[in-house]
Amino acid sequence: MRIEIERKFLIDNDKVPNLDVMANKIIQGYISTPEDSKETRLRQSELGYFLTIKSTETFKRVEYEVALSKDQFDDLWELTENRIIVKERFTLLENGASIDLDLYKNELQSLIMAEVEFDTIEEAESFKIPSWFGQEVTDNHNYDNRCLATNGLETIRN
Repeated sequence: MRIEIERKFLIDNDKVPNLDVMANKIIQGYISTPEDSKETRLRQSELGYFLTIKSTETFKRVEYEVALSKDQFDDLWELTENRIIVKERFTLLENGASIDLDLYKNELQSLIMAEVEFDTIEEAESFKIPSWFGQEVTDNHNYDNRCLATNGLETIRN
């Protein structure tokens, strides 16, 4: 179990930097719904298959992750009940920080978000926000991947 300290930002399509790094395709399915007290997801990426449970706070939260075999992942996948997101993740380095730039696919294809994880709250609070970042959405649950997988962009547009 670890503590995740993360800030999230929207990115305008015309401000996306040059992406000359390889993308990691991520498919996530959510077992939990936005109303649940914990976030439970399955993730498949180039790194493998994972089950992750997170507390529902936005800025600092507890995260527990366990690796799964493909068979275990496949057995659990039906529990996601089509609460799924697909995205390409590009990892960029800027201002001494590792930035995960997510380009969402399918119904969410107009959405681009940057996530920056930190080791301490002090690092997160002193982070120099790059000029190409847009609105911060760290505390807006409508931009949680679990909510996006369940509701799409509807709650954001309304």
